[in-house]
Amino acid sequence: MSSPTLGEQPSPAASEPVVPAPAPAVAAIVTTGSQWSDAEFTLRALAAQDYPRLAVLVLCDAEGEQGLRVRELLPTAAVADPVSFRRSRGRGRQRGRMGAVNNRGASLVRGADYLLFLSDRVALASDAISILVDDAENVPGRIVGVAGPKLLDASDGLTLRDLGGTADRLGVRIPVAGQDELDQEQHDEARDLFVAPTEAMLVREDIFRIVGGFDPALEGDGAVVDLCWRIQLSGARVRVVPSATGTVQSDAAPAAHGPSARQHEHRARLRTMAKCYGWVHLLPAVMLAAVLAAGEVVLAALRGRFAQASDVALAWLWNARHLGGTFALRGAAKRYRRVRDADLRRLQQGGSVRVADWFRYRLSPEGGLAARTTIDESILGTWRRNAHRTVWVVWLGVLGLIAFGSRHLLTGGVGAYGQFAHFPDAGTMLGAYLDGWRDSGVGAAGIGPPAMGLLGLAGAVLLGGVGLLRNIAIWGLVLAGPVGMWRLCATDSSEDGPSRNGRLVALVLYAVCPLPYNALAAGRWDVLLAYGTAPAIVLLTSRLVGTSAARPPRDGSRRGTAARLASLALLLAVVAAFEPFIVVLAAAAGVALALVELVRRAPRREPLGAPVAGLLRVAVAVALAAVAHLLWLFEFGSLRAFLEVSLGGRTSSTPLSLGELLRFQTGPLGDLPLSWGLLAAAAVPLLVGSGGRLWLAVRGWLVALAGFAFAWVIVAGWADQLVSSATPELSLAEVSLAFGAVGLCWAAAAGPATLATADSDAPPRIRSAMVLLSGIAVGAMVLPTAWASIDGDWSAPSFDHRVPLGLVDDRDVGPDYRVLWLGAPEVLPLRGSDLGVEGLAMGMSVRGYPDIRHSWATPQAPGDERLANAVRVGLAGDTLRLGRLLGSFGVRYVVVVERSGPSYTDGWDRPVSAAVSEALASQIDLRPLAADPSVQVFRNEAWWSSRSQFSRPIPVGFAADPVDLVVSDLTDGIGVLTDYRSATSQFGPVGAGTVLVADSYDPGWRLHIDNADNAGAAAVEPAPALGWAMRFDPPQAGQAELRFERSAVVSNRIAAQVLIWLALIWVAIGQPTPLADRLAALMKRSTR
Repeated sequence: MSSPTLGEQPSPAASEPVVPAPAPAVAAIVTTGSQWSDAEFTLRALAAQDYPRLAVLVLCDAEGEQGLRVRELLPTAAVADPVSFRRSRGRGRQRGRMGAVNNRGASLVRGADYLLFLSDRVALASDAISILVDDAENVPGRIVGVAGPKLLDASDGLTLRDLGGTADRLGVRIPVAGQDELDQEQHDEARDLFVAPTEAMLVREDIFRIVGGFDPALEGDGAVVDLCWRIQLSGARVRVVPSATGTVQSDAAPAAHGPSARQHEHRARLRTMAKCYGWVHLLPAVMLAAVLAAGEVVLAALRGRFAQASDVALAWLWNARHLGGTFALRGAAKRYRRVRDADLRRLQQGGSVRVADWFRYRLSPEGGLAARTTIDESILGTWRRNAHRTVWVVWLGVLGLIAFGSRHLLTGGVGAYGQFAHFPDAGTMLGAYLDGWRDSGVGAAGIGPPAMGLLGLAGAVLLGGVGLLRNIAIWGLVLAGPVGMWRLCATDSSEDGPSRNGRLVALVLYAVCPLPYNALAAGRWDVLLAYGTAPAIVLLTSRLVGTSAARPPRDGSRRGTAARLASLALLLAVVAAFEPFIVVLAAAAGVALALVELVRRAPRREPLGAPVAGLLRVAVAVALAAVAHLLWLFEFGSLRAFLEVSLGGRTSSTPLSLGELLRFQTGPLGDLPLSWGLLAAAAVPLLVGSGGRLWLAVRGWLVALAGFAFAWVIVAGWADQLVSSATPELSLAEVSLAFGAVGLCWAAAAGPATLATADSDAPPRIRSAMVLLSGIAVGAMVLPTAWASIDGDWSAPSFDHRVPLGLVDDRDVGPDYRVLWLGAPEVLPLRGSDLGVEGLAMGMSVRGYPDIRHSWATPQAPGDERLANAVRVGLAGDTLRLGRLLGSFGVRYVVVVERSGPSYTDGWDRPVSAAVSEALASQIDLRPLAADPSVQVFRNEAWWSSRSQFSRPIPVGFAADPVDLVVSDLTDGIGVLTDYRSATSQFGPVGAGTVLVADSYDPGWRLHIDNADNAGAAAVEPAPALGWAMRFDPPQAGQAELRFERSAVVSNRIAAQVLIWLALIWVAIGQPTPLADRLAALMKRSTR
């Protein structure tokens, strides 16, 4: 090889003969594709080269047909199987990336001075290699690292295809030749450029080794820009020699797998900038690239080009995942850098060429006219070109409506009103389930509600983010409903099931149903839960019954059926932990679906065993869900007691009419006649449908009728005989309406497809009338909800009672006490029990405002009934010393709630009667406190702490008769054990004298007292007191801890219940799911 230096070489002696230096050795590395005709095109041109020292290496399937043909055509060529060919399950042989393949070829070459990288679509002229080498060897100035030819179109030999180019500061390649530019010798001067032609370039071998070759992770133009940039950093030049020519064939079809070329380009630009720029130029370039990428993602999404938006985002994700390798290559580039960034900028174009071109086109007369007049250039036209984008439009509209109507609740947060209680920390919620003691009411031993265990576990999974968990529990259900409806309508076959438009109709109708927004206004979390999960329950039930198609199991039908059965059981178990009535509704839906299938099969004389077997599977799933809560039911002692507690205490004072039920008018929404639109839309398929779609509509209607039937039975009072002490009215009726909404939307989903195929079955006028009716019905449902969204909070309270009632919360400081809450069930901030007095309910919280632990129905203890009797006596006016009666329960404050929110915000008014207000005001030991008009607050002047110690003796049988409390003043009791750690552990000093604890008696409590004079500790067992509570008689004074020790029976029940749940989870999700497969595919795509 000639010397790369610029100095004069000494002349040989005149007497010595002149021996010409041998020509530099050139190794041509040809990468082939799948078509032999392309490789033959390139190899024949190489065989005709006039360069004397040329070796050829062809990278192809060396042992296959291509390898044999290469040897026949060019016997001197070497053939190698590049390592980048790899096997992929289900895809056969795949090509590796350009950088990796070329590096493999370069590693097989020995003794070459130049490497000629060629695509199999390029045929060089016979003198092209000689011209390139001559220019690289003899051009004055710095050494040439890369030299490229002029490439013309093979079809005509006149159109310029590649003549190298430059790049902007973000690494975007800018070709010298314009698109379809003709060769008129306008570019025939050899010159330095930033980038060589992609498909044919001569690279100096020693420079190639110094810079580390191609980046094996890059492809196409990005790999060439990266290599040329790094070669110039090393001090070498990149030149294009137009006198060396070649022709290139038209581009082959792109590969059908892997990331797109656009994603490869974005990957390469970011990776090249990160490697080649110094820090001074890198940071502004990356910031500019990030801004442009964000703008491109947003603009592409608005224009419906989701593939483009995804490619840009995934390119950034890919670079983030490969940041370590990029920094390693950046360190290598620093070692061979000889040129500053500022010196290279003269060969680059400033700014971003993509942005400049976009604005140049928009501001040009031609581009501006096209932007204004061509619908394909408009956002709306882009959506119209693809039917799939209509789905995105509707989904964005639905999500936008929900977000717009909930904007004040989303920004200001959902207050703690109704059932939307505050969440304590995850440990407290887990303790409410695992500690073996429930502090609701007057306390009781036993396992806690399973819902508390699920919420505590979820809070732990979220790393203690209980605020996020609360938002998910509310807004996640609002969104889960439409998603579940979309999935439900996708389960039927394409011939008999809903069309895409039908799914969109069902989605819109379910999203604009008044039910969830009325639930938000009233703080009805049980209704939101039913709304969010009912579509999924109906979906899994229909799959078990056999009325909806399901994907075949991957490993046998038996395990697949078990997994589907366990999935329904697990879902029902989770939902039933919060609303037990959902199990009854799921069973009713299964009966409805099986009945439709039996009626459909009977006239055809098809076997009836399948729907019967499906109904049995649903029954098993319901039974398994019940078994998951069986140990919690044991805490109630009997099924009747469970029903009395779980169904009572939530009776509303405003029963609904049948018309209101059918319009879902459970709150502010649904009062307009337009709300009948859902029923009208669901009726259309019944009127004009036939075949499978008619049966789909019938299935939906029967599910809806089941939901409406339960709601009407409850509202009409026909279910009063089920339990003797509770009237399950509006609360459970609203839960039932969720299944009514699912059924109607499911039936309406068959409408578009039914109308589209009704040409031969219905007269044109009838069909046109039905189409018009359907459109009016859907619009009628949308309009009221859209109008109600204007206020931004669905008429829900913007604030709760925590601020007005801050005086009843001691922030866990001071003696222990309770707060008694009275009012209508729907406005109380906790789960109350029915008092049987003018529709009032009663509940108790510990140390201030209640949280989610006080939201569940729990078994009634003897003390709870005594407390209820005391309140009834006081409200009836039979005593003026209600404070003394309540003092024995540790009640310090009595709060009467008459509105769901404070007076200065939206809410529901539920005032108590004048008789109740007068009865409370007449009590001589209840002092009224100034408070917001929405509540009445009384301070109990006869209160003594629920952990009080008395210096005077307390008789053992004291207060067995409540009359003893009325005539006795116990306010001299001193509050002890004031260091409140949890419901089962309180610390503090105690002295001599009886300690009364106003919790239900249980032998599991112990009072542990440390003696300063004795290293040991005394453990005092409780004794019954007050007819329901406990007393401790400490033998000594000292630091004490009141601690509850969970019994072995409770521990065994908790362990058994956890094992049942784990078994359900293992069977339900013990095999791969389609969602898991999709996530794995997405992650694989982003890491390529």
